[in-house]
Amino acid sequence: MGFNFVACETVEMLGEEFADEFVHHIRSRVSPDVPMGQPGIYFCIEDEVAWSWWSKLQGLARERLDECPNILAVDAWEGVYLDMAPERLLFWPDGESPEQGSDDFKRGRPEEIGAPLWRRLLRGLKLMKEPQTSDEVAAVLQDMLEAYGTRRGERGAVQIGNLPGLFRELSDLLRLLEVNADRNAVEAVRVEYRSDDRCDDDPEIQCLCHAWLTADFAIRNGCPLWLIK
Repeated sequence: MGFNFVACETVEMLGEEFADEFVHHIRSRVSPDVPMGQPGIYFCIEDEVAWSWWSKLQGLARERLDECPNILAVDAWEGVYLDMAPERLLFWPDGESPEQGSDDFKRGRPEEIGAPLWRRLLRGLKLMKEPQTSDEVAAVLQDMLEAYGTRRGERGAVQIGNLPGLFRELSDLLRLLEVNADRNAVEAVRVEYRSDDRCDDDPEIQCLCHAWLTADFAIRNGCPLWLIK
């Protein structure tokens, strides 16, 4: 089970009703000029990366960079990076953090999960070949959430990171790995891992390439960078 880095307009990712709520919240809190993308502007590398790969990339960043607050700002679950001044924000779909239960993921019917972003995950899991009961689906999500999901105290929120800061840290990490921070060089490294015998090697490096290429597109085209299934 994995995800893709996606650079696209907010409506494309969230749907019209939820996107309007999200955009209003961000622009009223941050700035009316925060870029939210335009119709038809879309970038996504077809190959998925595993949720664990983003965690491995974060670990590499901790080891190699003096500071990496932007890489660490978002978990690969319900996250987005925007071209904005604040380093980090949270958006609660219901308007505020729940008073209780935010650290708990219910085992039970998938409908109980409720939030629109969770439903994306459920749709993905229902495409699995083996039939799943409601309890089995929820149990799979529980295990994934505990291992790679949103940090405790923020479950159910959309984590929002600083896109220019992320791009700067990803570029610094590339240079430390002796890779030029330009599209041709990064794509060349990514392509090296496409063969069957290398596709699982160096997951943190592959994830770095995916993230950098998508962040580069997002900045150049004024759209968010999403880390959502």
